[in-house]
This record gives sequence, C-alpha cells and structure tokens, in this order.
Amino acid sequence: MTPGLLSLPRGYYAVHPDVSLNFQMNRWFSWVGEAGMLEEMRTVAPRIATYADWQREFAALAQQALAKGQNLRAAYYLRAAEFFLLADAACLAALEAGFPRKCRQLWLGIQVITAWLDSQAAKAQQG
Repeated sequence: MTPGLLSLPRGYYAVHPDVSLNFQMNRWFSWVGEAGMLEEMRTVAPRIATYADWQREFAALAQQALAKGQNLRAAYYLRAAEFFLLADAACLAALEAGFPRKCRQLWLGIQVITAWLDSQAAKAQQG
C-alpha cells in the first residue's frame, strides 16, 4: 500500500457474541477503518445486551470521540447509536442531527483539502 492512502480493514472480526450486533459493529468499523475503533467497540460490547444498551454505549463512544477530535469515528458512532431506535424514540432527533452535521463538516474539510491539492498540482505543472 502507498503511504498516505486510505486503508480500509479486510475481514470479519469477533466483536460481539450476538451475530446481528457483531455484523453491525463490523459494518461501522469497515467504513471508518481506524484500529482504535475496533478496540473501543470490543471494550463496550460486554455491556450491550439490549438495543437500549447499544444506544447508550454508542452515544457515549460518540461523545468520547468528539472530545478527542475524532470526527469521522464520532459520526459513525452517532449513526450506530440511532440505528436500532424506533422512529418515534424521544432521543432520535438529537442523534440524527449529529450524524449529518459531522458528515457535512468532514465533507467540507475534504473539499478544502482537495482544492488545495489541485492548486498545488496546477502550480507544479506551471513550473
């Protein structure tokens, strides 16, 4: 792999004994690809026995990630927290607001970086 390129995980990991929850945890991890995320989910997995536990633990992981400036991880933890909620759950609106906001912030950052890289490439071609 070329240094600096995004490296997404391969394979399927044992994170939770419940097959459905384990699948979802693998899905979130595969989209973010940060090894620390896998370890964080393994840490909270023993505390998850119900969907309410799932929501609580992933919301807490999101808050921790936000505090560390890990915005991509936080966005997907927020998405995970709201994944199993019913459409009329009282906390759904707050969680749904968090995921798109974080995604927009990340997308704007990517656009700025891409524009800068394009400008640098254009300068290099000019001479």
